[in-house]
Amino acid sequence: MLDKMTNQLNFHGNALVLRGERQRAIASNIANADTPGYVARDFKFGDALREAQTLRYAVFSSEFDAKLKGAELGLDMDDYDPHCRHIGVRDLNNGKLVATTRLLDHQAAASLGRFYSEEEFSLHGLAHLEGPVLEIGRTCVDPAYRNGGTIAVLWSELAEVLNEGGYRYLMGCASI
Repeated sequence: MLDKMTNQLNFHGNALVLRGERQRAIASNIANADTPGYVARDFKFGDALREAQTLRYAVFSSEFDAKLKGAELGLDMDDYDPHCRHIGVRDLNNGKLVATTRLLDHQAAASLGRFYSEEEFSLHGLAHLEGPVLEIGRTCVDPAYRNGGTIAVLWSELAEVLNEGGYRYLMGCASI
């Protein structure tokens, strides 16, 4: 009986892995239809993070007239950035960063004492969620690159992060 259950669990586990591979291939094909020269990247800190903060500043200050910390430097920066994982999309034709988002996992949020979203909303039930939580935020796309392909490339990288980290929940704020 135990062997049957173990075999069934192994079968389902393998099916999930294959489904994830299939989803990555589909997302890659959809994204590349409109964006053949784009590639998603997981950022390293330093210059790449500053580049993401510059893009965020350009988008948020011009389109939303947001008052941003770091504005005097032409940056959108806050205390969460050093604790987040940053991913983005780069146009390989010119090297330009064209989309970015940041990710704060439950462990980093615990060390900070909160998720960013908890500053904006009352999220009392968040602490009771069972399983790993990933918060997405500060997502933006350069206006010249706003098409389905760009966001598909970014979301395919996000899907990679979700699969690799085994996250059960994805949440975050959106500016609309």
